[in-house]
Amino acid sequence: MKSGVYEILNLVNGKRYIGSAKSLVTRRAEHVRNLRRGGHSNPHLQSAWTKYGPAAFVFKPLLICAAKDLLFYEQRCLDAYRPEYNIARDARAPMQGRKLSVEARAKIAAYATGRGHTSATKEKLRICNLGKGPQLSPAQQEKIHLKLRGKKRTVEQRARMSIAARRRPKPIFSLAHRANLSAAGRRMWAARKATQ
Repeated sequence: MKSGVYEILNLVNGKRYIGSAKSLVTRRAEHVRNLRRGGHSNPHLQSAWTKYGPAAFVFKPLLICAAKDLLFYEQRCLDAYRPEYNIARDARAPMQGRKLSVEARAKIAAYATGRGHTSATKEKLRICNLGKGPQLSPAQQEKIHLKLRGKKRTVEQRARMSIAARRRPKPIFSLAHRANLSAAGRRMWAARKATQ
């Protein structure tokens, strides 16, 4: 897994995008996948890819270096090449300089509001998850039952368990969240009973 600084060069107009990655192979695959889907996080690079097509672009390493030196060398390359497709000019703060318009923020908020699975999808997920978990034979279940029956923990064991439980952070749920969890548990229990 070679780490280093890379460029995505547009062979038609000579413009480029520069980045760094701990694994150049993995990063290249991520770029290509997102560009082909039309959902790359860099709109400049995405629109150029859409306009010129995949054959116009080449991904090539500029230098190979240790992972701890990536940001240093990436910044050097950004300063030297001044790549046209990069939005941010600072390797340490990649989102700096990228400001969303009011319309873009409103679109994101509208898209995220009320998102959730449809009832059909929920039903498919429920069916997929039924019966998951360790499937033990009756003989195995009986063996575990016999082993655990009548087993008492020593005073020291109980004290250690008590201390460990007190150290564990307790999740803080609102009353509404608790009610939702309880209702979901009841639905799951009813569904399991219905399938048995």
